[in-house]
Amino acid sequence: MQRLFLTLFCVIALSGCGEAEEGGDTGDGGDVETPTTPTTPTTPEEPTTPEEPTTPEEPTTPEEPTTPEEPTTPEEPTTPEEPVDPVDYTVDTALQAPVSLVAVAANQQVVLRWNETPNAGAYTVYYSTNEITADSNLADLLIAVDSLEATTYTSPEAYLSNGTPYYVAVVAKESLASTTVSGFSPIKVVTPQDNGMNVADLAQVRELNDTGSRFAVSSDTHQETCEGGDRLASGQDCSFGRDVDSMANGDEDGIAGFSFSKIGDDGSVLTADSEEWHCVLDNVTGLMWEVKEAGDSARGGTLSSGLHDADDAFTWYEPSLSGSGVTEGTQSNLNTPDSCFGYNDVDGFCNTSDFVARVNLENLCGFSDWRLPTSNELLSIVYYGHNFARRSTIALDTNYFPMSDDTLVDSFWTTSPYYDDSSRAWRVYLRDFRSNGQLLGVVDGLSKGTSVGVMLVRTAHE
Repeated sequence: MQRLFLTLFCVIALSGCGEAEEGGDTGDGGDVETPTTPTTPTTPEEPTTPEEPTTPEEPTTPEEPTTPEEPTTPEEPTTPEEPVDPVDYTVDTALQAPVSLVAVAANQQVVLRWNETPNAGAYTVYYSTNEITADSNLADLLIAVDSLEATTYTSPEAYLSNGTPYYVAVVAKESLASTTVSGFSPIKVVTPQDNGMNVADLAQVRELNDTGSRFAVSSDTHQETCEGGDRLASGQDCSFGRDVDSMANGDEDGIAGFSFSKIGDDGSVLTADSEEWHCVLDNVTGLMWEVKEAGDSARGGTLSSGLHDADDAFTWYEPSLSGSGVTEGTQSNLNTPDSCFGYNDVDGFCNTSDFVARVNLENLCGFSDWRLPTSNELLSIVYYGHNFARRSTIALDTNYFPMSDDTLVDSFWTTSPYYDDSSRAWRVYLRDFRSNGQLLGVVDGLSKGTSVGVMLVRTAHE
């Protein structure tokens, strides 16, 4: 009996203790409310959080293989496909071909640059691992690029094989749609190699004019041909440059590698046999030159035949230099002020600045950007071919730059100031009748107050 009471007491006591812990509700309903505890699985119902697999639904990110879709880049094998199918072009020898071509090798690439050709609207670049000659059939050659309007071409990266010689040539055509082309430019051979050259640094490379000298020195004479004489000709000037290029040294457009075009009053390109022209375009350098006229040993405001009289002389004067630290020069020659066409002692002086202004006002050959040349520019048209053998007194191709032996002027101003005395400037001898041609092409400094010749220039194209 005592055990029974003890047992009941323990049961009641323990269950009472348990109820107080469960919810703190000591009422009769405590036993019923206890099952509310299992309803607390509302907490596990918080798998609403795992319902956030909306986040894993963000495999929209891996769907960004739109990036690998950028094999649009390798789709640029349009470049290697650029050995374009040969176009059925017809050669028209009446069209002027590019007269200058520079080819420079780089790593599996080549950079080409040629002159802007008069009356050409587009160009085609040909190449071959077989020799290209003037008689090569266009259909047998590969086209690197067709209908190119620019005058430079850089082959795509890894386009060519290092160590393999490639023959390259350019033809010109009148327009992009033309089916007739000119003959070849000078043909070059170039071998790509890993030489560390950066093609971007080569984009502005261009060919220079040559000296025109086609003689080699020998022991007893200065008048041997380049192949003659008893001295090694291969190391002499006559063995290098445009004047030894079989396609560049024809004399029909300029002697010994020079290439000129006669320009008319309106800026149009004339034929080589034209008898009246006022400017000359150097097809290699892109410079256009004033052509001097007459040359009858008479000059001055009333004696000169016109604005471009070859006898006229000018002091070096550039007023914009005032205050720059470089001497602006002399406005008028104190001893012989009247030495050019258009002179008056008020506002028509015979100096370089006034002469440039008068020529630009006239719009010589249709242009108004004429200027004094630099010494290097003027030297670029000096023809040394005859004075080397002392057979001429004029250092120009007189088929394009006529100059008489009666001309009073022998040297011509440049815009380049003298290196250690700004009161002087460089002049270049284009004529020498006193020392039998020995001064031709010589550059020396002269006081800016001295009157000498001026031959203006403009940049026709880069």
